[in-house]
Amino acid sequence: MRTDNNETNILRKKYTLVTLVVIALVSIVVSFVLGKWQGNTQGYMERVYDEDQINRREKLKYNVTIKSLLIENLPAIDYYSIFSRQHMLQADIKDFDDFFAFAHKRYKSLEQSLKNKWDIQDEKKLKGIFFMNLVSSMWGYGNKVHKDKTPGCVPINENTGFKKIPKEKLTIRTYLESGIGCCSDNAELLQFLLEKSGIEQRKLFLSAHIVNEVHFADGWYTLDATANIMLHFPLSKLSDIHKRKEKIKVTIFPHNNCVYNNNPFYRAKIGQFRLQLLLSLIHRSIEYLEVQ
Repeated sequence: MRTDNNETNILRKKYTLVTLVVIALVSIVVSFVLGKWQGNTQGYMERVYDEDQINRREKLKYNVTIKSLLIENLPAIDYYSIFSRQHMLQADIKDFDDFFAFAHKRYKSLEQSLKNKWDIQDEKKLKGIFFMNLVSSMWGYGNKVHKDKTPGCVPINENTGFKKIPKEKLTIRTYLESGIGCCSDNAELLQFLLEKSGIEQRKLFLSAHIVNEVHFADGWYTLDATANIMLHFPLSKLSDIHKRKEKIKVTIFPHNNCVYNNNPFYRAKIGQFRLQLLLSLIHRSIEYLEVQ
């Protein structure tokens, strides 16, 4: 009888010991799992906090960006009718002098209505803006099919089989009939029209872009016929604008590359290009290499 009781006690002790060991192991596992969960939760909360901080910084940066820009809007005109490429193709333009004669005659026919509509009394400024819009309407910006392939300029593009047309063979008809152009083409033709009109200008070469700085009655401006944007200051003096903490004043004109409806010149990237230009102005990330 006593032997049976001893065996029972021993079994109870073993059972209790095993139970304690199991409880201890379960406690360790639960603690580990909870610790990992808490760690993950803490990491998640830290990420949420970081993202919230980033969003706040981006929102602040966005507000600063908007406040840094002063966008001038001119009254609407029948833009795509006035600056239609078809007018140029239908005109009897055989050489560059013919091209200037066409551009000048077209400007004179619209001068008074544009002067009244836009309230620009400086003839050189009005003519410079007109010429910029005229040149901007001549091409699609870059290649249409091989969108990411460069170059996509008048002398060499997908339509030429990416074989360069020699400079001596470039005629005004080459420019008019190309359908594809880039910043160098825009800057060269705008330079030609401005100088032929007696308007002082200089080409500004950036790291991957070319624009024209133009002198009007109230000072130097920048005309970018590729983006069809006018800056109310010379781009080469951008750092001075930021030092004086002045707003960056721009006038943004319609662009035929932005019109999607069955338009062979539609280029989705022109919108991105225009936006990048404005952001670069605001964040002072534009550096010019040479002025000519």
